[in-house]
Amino acid sequence: MTLKQKKYFPDNSPYILRDLSWLEFNDRVMQEGLNSQLPLGERLRFLAIVSSNLDEYFKVRVASAKQRVASASFCSSFEEISDQDLLKKISLRSHQLVQEQTEGILACMKELSEYGINLLRYQELSPKDKKYLRTIFETNILPVLTPMAVEDLSPSPLLPSLQLHVALWLRIPVTTENHFNKSASSPPPVSQKISPETENEISFSGEDEKSKIPGAISRKGAKTGGKTKKKNPENSNENLGKNKKTSSKKGAALLEVSQTSLELNPNEFSEAQKHDGPSDSSYMEKLAVIPVPTHLSRLVMLSEEGNAANYVFLEEIIAENADLLFPGCEVLASAIFRITRDEDVIIRDQEMEDMTKTIRDAVLSRKRRNAVRLEISAKTDPRIERKLLEMLSLTDADVYTNSALLDATIFFELARFPALKKACYEDWPAVHAYDLMETDNIMETVATRDVMLFHPYEKFDPVIELLQTAAEDPDVLAIKQTLYRTSGDSSIVKALKKAATNGKEVVVLVELKARFDEAQNVEWALQLENAGCHVIYGVVGLKTHAKAMLIVRRQHGRIQRYVHLSTGNYNEKTAKLYSDIGLMTAHPEITADVAAFFNLLTGYSEVVGWNRLTVEPFRLKRRFLELIDREIDFSSPEHPGRIRMKLNSLEDTDMINKLYEASQHGVKIDINVRGICCLRPGIPGLSENIHVRSIIDRYLEHARIFEFLNGGHPELYLSSADWMTRNLERRLEIIFPVLSPVIRHRLSNMLDIYFADNVKAQILYPDGHWEKVFSEAGEEPIRAQQMIYEECVANSTASAHPPLRYIPLRHKEKD
Repeated sequence: MTLKQKKYFPDNSPYILRDLSWLEFNDRVMQEGLNSQLPLGERLRFLAIVSSNLDEYFKVRVASAKQRVASASFCSSFEEISDQDLLKKISLRSHQLVQEQTEGILACMKELSEYGINLLRYQELSPKDKKYLRTIFETNILPVLTPMAVEDLSPSPLLPSLQLHVALWLRIPVTTENHFNKSASSPPPVSQKISPETENEISFSGEDEKSKIPGAISRKGAKTGGKTKKKNPENSNENLGKNKKTSSKKGAALLEVSQTSLELNPNEFSEAQKHDGPSDSSYMEKLAVIPVPTHLSRLVMLSEEGNAANYVFLEEIIAENADLLFPGCEVLASAIFRITRDEDVIIRDQEMEDMTKTIRDAVLSRKRRNAVRLEISAKTDPRIERKLLEMLSLTDADVYTNSALLDATIFFELARFPALKKACYEDWPAVHAYDLMETDNIMETVATRDVMLFHPYEKFDPVIELLQTAAEDPDVLAIKQTLYRTSGDSSIVKALKKAATNGKEVVVLVELKARFDEAQNVEWALQLENAGCHVIYGVVGLKTHAKAMLIVRRQHGRIQRYVHLSTGNYNEKTAKLYSDIGLMTAHPEITADVAAFFNLLTGYSEVVGWNRLTVEPFRLKRRFLELIDREIDFSSPEHPGRIRMKLNSLEDTDMINKLYEASQHGVKIDINVRGICCLRPGIPGLSENIHVRSIIDRYLEHARIFEFLNGGHPELYLSSADWMTRNLERRLEIIFPVLSPVIRHRLSNMLDIYFADNVKAQILYPDGHWEKVFSEAGEEPIRAQQMIYEECVANSTASAHPPLRYIPLRHKEKD
C-alpha cells in the first residue's frame, strides 16, 4: 500500500510527535462524524466530541507549548523540535480539522430537516419572523444581557473561556448628548439621565480624568446629578422594536445631559476612530461585547408546523437585535466569537498548607489566564477581528474561522431530541455480569472465586451493591477506597457516607488534582469529612490515579478482605459510556497488597515488597520493561515471542525503545491504542514486527490490558496506567495480574476480537497517518464492540437458566 504523501511528522525521528498524534486521534473521531453510513444522531455526537476534545487540547497542550515559548524553555521531551515550530504544525493541522468539521456540521444541519428539525440562519428569515424574534428578544432575552464596553472599562472585563460572545462594531456619536470615555476613572461632575428602558443594560462607564468630558454613562445607568428632561414617550419599550438599527439622531434622545459648555480635545481620538458624521457631528468607532447567557437555551424555537419545528440560534438573535442595547449608536458590524484560555495550571502540593484553598485558588486562576485560541464566525469584519486579537494578544495563526456554528457541543443536546431517536444506534442495555449470574450474595461469591465485570456491556450495579452491602453489614469493620473522578449524584459517595454513619472505619483518598474535576472533588471531600470519613489527599508530589476498593470483614472468627480493582473510575455515569474492566477478588496475596497500598497512602509506611501488585512509580515502568525483556529471552525464530496490549496512550520513550528492541528480536507485537501513539510501526530493521490499530466506536475504549506469551505460559495483566511518562513516573498506579484461568481465557478471546475488527478499526502507518481497515471480499464483517456485547448477552441468557446444582443435605449440628 502506498503511503499518503501528506506528512505532519519529521522523517528523521523514530517517534511521532505526541501533540500531532493526538490531533490524528481527533481526526479518527471526526471520521465517524463524517461517515454518512452512521445514523445522523451518532454523527452529531461524534462531531460534538471533536469540539469538546479540541477545547481541552487547546487549554492544556497548546497552552503548555505557549507557556514554554513565553518562558524561553525548550521542550525537554524526545520531540526534537522547537515549540515555535510545534505550534506552527499544530495550527496547520488544527485548521484543517476545523475545516473538515465545518463541512460535516453543515451537512448534518441540512440533513436534520428530514427529521423535522430545521436550524434556520437569521439571514434566511422572513421580515415577519424577524419581527417576532425581535419581540422575543425584547421581552425574554434583553433583560438578562450584560453589554460591555471592553475598550473603556478598567480593569478590562473578564471574557469567560469557552463561552459564546457577540462582538459589535459600534459607531458612537461624539456630541454633547453622548460620549464614551477611554477609562473607568471617577464619574464626570455633570448631570445625565438614562431612560428607564435602558437602565441596567449599559455597561459603558467612567471618563478620562484629563478630558473631563460630560455625558459619560455609568455602568448601572445611575444619575450623576444636574438637570434632567422628561421622558420622551417615543422611546418607550413598545416603540423600541420599531427602531431597526438606531441612528445617532433618533437614539440620542435617550441620553440627555445638561447643556454645559463642552471642550473636546481633537487629538483624543485616533484617525481610525474619528470621522465626520452624517449630521454635522463627528463620531468614533469602538468594540462592544455581549456574553451569550449560558442559562438560556441556545436553540430558540421560532415555530412549529405539523411534526416539524424551526429553531434559531440564540447568539444570532442577540447579534441581529443588539442595537436595542446601544441607543444612540449604530451597529456597523457584528460577529460571534469564543475564547479558549490557558488552563494548564500546575498545582504544587509540596508547598501546600491548605490543600482545598490551594485547589480553589487554582480553579479560579484559570478564569483569568491568557487566551490561546480565538474562534470566530466567518466573514467577520476585519476591524472586529483585529481588535480582538489586539486585546487577547493573539496572532492570526490563533484564529479559527467557522462558517457553520461555533461550539458544536450543542449537538449533544440535539442528538437527544425525541425526533432523532430513530436516527441513533439501537440501545444496548447492560446485562447482568456473567460471573455473578448464579448468586444472590456478592461477598459469598467473591470469597470463593474471582469475578470480572466488563462495563458498559455488563452492569456497574454490582460495584455499588458491594459497597452498599458493606455499609450496612454489621460484620464489616472498614472500607477504604480511592476516588479520582466520580459522578455528580454519586451512589458511591452516598454509600461511603452511610458506612461512616453506621460506625465503619471509612478511609477515602480523594485526588483533588484530577484535572478539571478539582472543584467537584473538593466538594466530595468536604461532604465525606462531614459524614465522619477519614479523607486523605494522596502522597506529596504524586497524583493517585489507581482505582481500588478494600472491604475488611469479620467472618467465622477471622478477618476476610475483599477487593475491587479497575481500569476505570468509580463513576456510574461514565461506566455506561467507557469500556472498562473491573476485578473483584478475595485472593489473599492481592488483598494483602491492596491493604499495604492504603497504608502507604495514609501513613509513613515503606513498602518492603509486593506479592502480586505493582504500584510505585519507576517500579511500574521497571515491571513492564522486565516483562518485555522476558519475552525477548523466550523468543526464537521457531517460537517467536508475542505481546498484545490494549491501552489509551503510548508515549513513553523507554517503553517505545524496548518495544523496538523486542521487534528486532522477532517478538510479534500487536497494539490496540485509542488515542496517542508516538511509536512508528512497520519500519524495516526497527519496528517491522509491530502492528498498531485503533478502534473508534459507540463506546470510549478505556481498558488497559497487557498479555505476554511467556514461553507458552501466558500471563495477563490489567492496569490503571497508560504507557505515558506521567503515568509511569509521576503517579501512583496499579498493575494487577489476572490469576483466574477462566477470566484470563475470556480476556484473551476479547483481544482476539479487537484485533480482528474490520469495521471500525484503523491501522497506523510509519509516517503517522491512519487508514481504515476494510474487510476483504467474502470476509465476514467483524465489529468488535458489537460482537463483545452479543457475547455478553448470550452468556447472560445462558446463565439465566443454569443447570441444577446438587447440594447434599447436612445434619444440623447439636448444641
